[in-house]
Amino acid sequence: AAPLSRQARRRDSLAMAVGLLPLLSGAAMAMQAPTPRCGGTTSSLTFQSSSIASKAPFAALENGYVSPMLQGFTISPLQRFAAHSRRSRAVCVMQDGPAEDSKEVEPKAPSPSSKAGSTLESIYRFSRPHTIRGTLLACGTGVGRALIETPSAIALIPALMPRALIGVLALLLGNLFIVGINQIYDVEIDVVNKPFLPIAAGIMTPQLAWALVVASGLGGLAIVKTFFSTLIFRLYLFGTVIGGLYSVPPIQLKRFPLAAGLTIACCRGFLLNFGVYYATREALGQAFVWSAPVAFLARFMTVYASVIAVTKDL
Repeated sequence: AAPLSRQARRRDSLAMAVGLLPLLSGAAMAMQAPTPRCGGTTSSLTFQSSSIASKAPFAALENGYVSPMLQGFTISPLQRFAAHSRRSRAVCVMQDGPAEDSKEVEPKAPSPSSKAGSTLESIYRFSRPHTIRGTLLACGTGVGRALIETPSAIALIPALMPRALIGVLALLLGNLFIVGINQIYDVEIDVVNKPFLPIAAGIMTPQLAWALVVASGLGGLAIVKTFFSTLIFRLYLFGTVIGGLYSVPPIQLKRFPLAAGLTIACCRGFLLNFGVYYATREALGQAFVWSAPVAFLARFMTVYASVIAVTKDL
């Protein structure tokens, strides 16, 4: 073949220099990038190139042939390594079939035991445990005071224990009714202020909450009506009603600071302590008499509950 003219040699040298730039860049990137891995058993592999798009003459090396423009020139090992590295950075896509046929792994359905445990936990949180502790403490102080005043009745404790436990159950049911109906009507506020409560957190449905509230309210009234005197039943009914009106619209006593404070003070202060003490004396066969320690306890808890009513939402 006739020797190339000086102008043609310059043109080919310029083309080769332009082609070297993307190859050298690709080699540097290949040395820094990790080698792609393909795992698992595959029926076919599809490689999607992630190399730098280039129309330079040396891009032909990726397909295993030399551009006609470069025929007669020597391909260095660096150039071949750069082209191979650019192919190695391809994305390895494993396919066992069409992509649209792939299915997401579905989570395992919770077992019945885990469902039951979750339900019991939500009911426990729904009952507001700190209010349960206050109720149990009032039961202990009222019963203890009545036994101190009647030492001879201590021997009757085993025989009276079933009735005492029934009375505690009635108080806990009344407590559940009051705090439960409050959570039902305050759910929009609780989502912001108390998102840990079960209805606000979405772990208890309103239907279950209503079932618990209705069952606890009717159950507590039925227990007190059956096992205790008319006076104790009326006191229990009065506390249940005003405890419900604290939250239920349109009355909703909690809207008025004074009415809200008096409601909480009456239920937690006077009715709970006086009622437990009187019911214990009635069970022991003792007539009711005003006791100075019980009067002090009722007054103290009334003031204490008033402070709680004012400061609990600060």
